[in-house]
Amino acid sequence: MKTFILALSEPTTFLCLAAIFVILFATIAQTLKEMSFFQKKTAVVVALCVSLLCIIGLYQSFFTIDKTHEVVHQDDKIWILPFLLLPYTALALAILLLLLLLFAVRMFRGKRLIKHLRKTGHQISKPGGNKSNETTLIRK
Repeated sequence: MKTFILALSEPTTFLCLAAIFVILFATIAQTLKEMSFFQKKTAVVVALCVSLLCIIGLYQSFFTIDKTHEVVHQDDKIWILPFLLLPYTALALAILLLLLLLFAVRMFRGKRLIKHLRKTGHQISKPGGNKSNETTLIRK
C-alpha cells in the first residue's frame, strides 16, 4: 500500500504544481499586461520566468527534504539558492492565498446578497439572449 501511495504521489504532485503554475502565470501575466512599460511579448516572457521561479521555490519549500543543515559546514554557499527563491515563494503564496480569500468572499457575499434580495421581495432571474453579460438580473 505504501508503494502504491508513493507511486501516485509524484504524478499528483506534478498535476498540482501544473495547476498552480497556470494560476500564477495567468495572474502575473494579467498584472504585467496592465503595466505601461511591458509590451505584450515581454510581459508573457517575464510572467513565464517569474511563474517558473515561484514553482521552483514552492517545490523546494514544501516537497523536498531539507538536508542543507548537514551540508552547511562543507560548503558555505549552499544557502544562496533558497535565499534567492524566497521572494518568489512568498509571491506565490501571497497570490494563492489572496485568490482563495477572494473566492471565499465572493461565495459568502453572493449568498448573503441573494438571501437579502429574497427577503426584501426582489425576484432574481438568469439572463437570457442578448440582455446582459451579468450572471444574475435583479427585477422588482
